[in-house]
Order: sequence, then C-alpha cells, then structure tokens
Amino acid sequence: MVEQPLDGSASRSFDLKGSGTPPAPVQQSGCVHMAWSGASKYVRYCDGGDNRLVDVPKAAAGALFAFRQNRDIVVLNDVSAGTVRLVNKNMIIVDNWQDLETQTKNSPDAQKESADPIFVNTLPDRTKPNRPPNAVADEFGVRAGRTTLSPVLFNDSDPDGDVLTVVPPSEQPAIGQLQTVYGGTGLQLSVPAGTTIGSAQFAYTADDGRNGSASAPVAIRVVPDSENNPPKQLRETTLVVEQGKSISQNILTDWRDPDGDDIYLSSAVSDDNSAQIKTTPDGQLVYADNSEAPGQKTLTVQVSDGRAVTSKQIKIVIKPVGSVPPIANADYFRAVVGQEISIAPLKNDVDPSGQELRLAQVERTNTAEMSDIQDSSFFTFKSNSAGAVYLTYQVSNGPQSSTGLIRIEVAQSQEQSPPIAVKDVAQLPAGGSTLVDVLGKDTDPSGGVLVVKSVSVPNGAAVTATVLEHNVVKIVDQPGIISPVEINYTVANAYGTSVG
Repeated sequence: MVEQPLDGSASRSFDLKGSGTPPAPVQQSGCVHMAWSGASKYVRYCDGGDNRLVDVPKAAAGALFAFRQNRDIVVLNDVSAGTVRLVNKNMIIVDNWQDLETQTKNSPDAQKESADPIFVNTLPDRTKPNRPPNAVADEFGVRAGRTTLSPVLFNDSDPDGDVLTVVPPSEQPAIGQLQTVYGGTGLQLSVPAGTTIGSAQFAYTADDGRNGSASAPVAIRVVPDSENNPPKQLRETTLVVEQGKSISQNILTDWRDPDGDDIYLSSAVSDDNSAQIKTTPDGQLVYADNSEAPGQKTLTVQVSDGRAVTSKQIKIVIKPVGSVPPIANADYFRAVVGQEISIAPLKNDVDPSGQELRLAQVERTNTAEMSDIQDSSFFTFKSNSAGAVYLTYQVSNGPQSSTGLIRIEVAQSQEQSPPIAVKDVAQLPAGGSTLVDVLGKDTDPSGGVLVVKSVSVPNGAAVTATVLEHNVVKIVDQPGIISPVEINYTVANAYGTSVG
C-alpha cells in the first residue's frame, strides 16, 4: 500500500503481503480497508495501530471484490457471487442486508440526512437463474418527411440488471421504415413526406442476451404540422455533486417530445446563484458548485422544440467531500468473432466528486482473450465464439468505487450493410458558426470506418455548410435565418452510403 499525503509531502509505502487483484480501497474512521481478489485476503490498516490481515472465508476462486460504504458501515461485496461480508464483524456473511440498511436508515443520523440521498446504481444478484425482461407498451408521435428516434427501451426493465437490446419486427409498419440504431439499443422511424395523416402499430422485442426476451406493442401517430405539443419531462432529474466540485450530465435523456420533434436545452439557471452553469443544446449540463455547505439546491431548465418551451426544476444534491461513489452506467459493445476491440466503459459514467475516474478492475472470462487495463480507462477484448458476454467492472474516483456491467455482443461475421445515420441537432448563434460531429451517433454495421462524403443545404437557406476532416460539418449563419433548417449529409462505409 502507498499512502500519499495531500499536503504534498513524501509518500509512504507499506508491505501488507497481499497478492491478486485489489479493488479500490475505502477509508473510514481513520482506517483504510483493502482486499485482494484471487488471494482472498483482507487488510485493515489504522492510524492507531489496530491493524488486521485475514483470509476472506468461503470466497470462491473467481471472486470479484468491491467495498461498499454506507455512513459508518463498511462491507466487502463479492460481486460475482452476490455475497456481502461485514469487515468489522469477523467477515460474517450478511443475508439480511436489506434489514441492516433499514436499521441504518432509521438511525438518528440517517433521519437527519433522509432528505439528502446518495444515488448509486447497484447491480442485482446475478447468480440466480435468468429472468426475462419486462417490456412496456409505448406511444410515439412522428412527423411526415422526418426521421424520429423511438426510445422503446426507456420504460423497460430487467430484474437481473441485464443490458437490453431491441429486436425490430419482421415486417415494416405501414407508415415508414424502421432501423435499429446505437448498435441495436434503439430504433428510429423514417416517415416519407406526404404520408397520409393517420396511425400504425408494430411490436418489438426486448432481448437480454441470455435467452430472455419480452415483446410489447408500439402505437405511432403521424402528427400534422398544424398541431404542436410542448416537450415533456418523463422522469425527475436529480444531480449529485460534492461540495465545491463540478459535474457534467446529459439531462435530455429524461425528456421527450410528444410529436417527435427535435428538442434542445435552451437554458439552465441556478435558483440561488450558488453555482456556475454551462449548457449545450444537445442536453449536456455542467454544474460547478460554489455553495458554503452541503444540502439541496434547485435549478430551472428550459427545453424547447423550436415552437414551444417547457420549464422544469431539477434537484441538485450537494454532498460532503469524499462521501459519494461514482455512478456506473451499463455499457453495450458489439464485436465480431476473432477481431479485437477496445472496451472503454467509463465514458458514460458520472463522478459527483469531479475527479478523473479510473478503471480499477474488470472481471475475467474464459470465453475471450482480454488484455490488462490500459491507461486506467480501457482494455482489449477478442472472442472466438459468437454470443453475448457479460462482464462486471469497478470504477473508482479515489476514496469511493462502484460496480458496473458491460454487455458485449459478439457476431459471427461482419454485416455487409451501408451505415445507419442518426439525426443531429445543432444550435447556430446569430451571425456565427458551429461545428457538428455528425458521425458521433452513426453506426457502421460492418464495424469499419465511417466518413462524411458530402453535405447539402436547401436552396434559399440562410446558412452555408462544409465538411471538415471527413467527419465534422461546419455550419455558418448568413443574415436572414428565421426558422429551423434541415441540412443533409452523406455518410459512407465500405458497403454503401446513407443520408443523415
């Protein structure tokens, strides 16, 4: 173990005679808790000398350890087996963890903090037999002549925490063309211009990659241009940040437009001016806290579809420094048999402490070749058999860690199909310019490289557009733009082109 004082003085190292793969350590009441997977060793190192080095009893050979901390309770969790051990109670295995959590919540300290929650994504017990997902019926509005994203998995869930993908219907709906996007985790529907106003239905299947699936119907309504409904917030947004730190999070994932119109984040204002706030039209919100103490704040955001604006308050929870673990969000990757890919699971994770996240540990599988962790952020993966592979990983921000889940779908061979283009939304300042990474959401089914071949602007539009470096479109305002403009670009791979 290496101890590095924060005052810049020299570090100290201690030989604790541990081996194997260590999870991120935690510090509580002057003691540092450490463990080593594989060697099944636990170490407690305290300032007062109350140190321990013990074996973790009844640990499986493939154990994957992670520490959990809830106020003054520290437990050692074997993620692979789902067991929880109390490190200060002779490593006893806890079967009534929910009861223990309830007792903690009912303590006087917990009552004082009950309105100040900690948000952590916790994986369910994945050692039990697989259960199918829950698919829920959806209703979406679309516009004729446009392509609209249909987030059918938004209200679906899986009792085992599996990462779901979408299987589209075998037949196309009567009003348009369905495509899978985001590697198979979403759908988009292209409705031709001039489509008769009406409705249609189709059914999709939510698949967990472990022979579990469920289907649900989707009702589609073509909304006339004369009708407009404002954007709607589908679930409450809460941001958690440590005092004096900053956090960046996309909040538009909690919103949808009933008519299928493109939406953008138009503004965000702190209700007490205790923070610096930056936003981008695609929904990214950066909140830099300047408050003097932990507590709760509110933020007013405005989301627009270009014709109507909706204002909502979102909650900001300010926590003491070092008290909040990272938020590990599930990841989905696609691979081809025999081909190596890089897996970087931290890109969609969030750290309320504003620190740089570190990939601390990754579960190993005997069905694939995996490299060691590179640059504390990614590893390589290659499988010689097709199918879904699930891996757990640990992400750390230093004092705290969390466990996340990765699903890698390995295909037997490359799909020789043109690229799938997903629409983008950009905000153009008056008299200025903007750069759009148009390939950021696009998918190459063959796993190759995408390039932008051309871009076209409607006749008479008060903007110009050019392609930079074959992947970015630069849009420049010309005097006179008064309404949204749709710009088309052509993206190509080795097997064809598509228009976005």
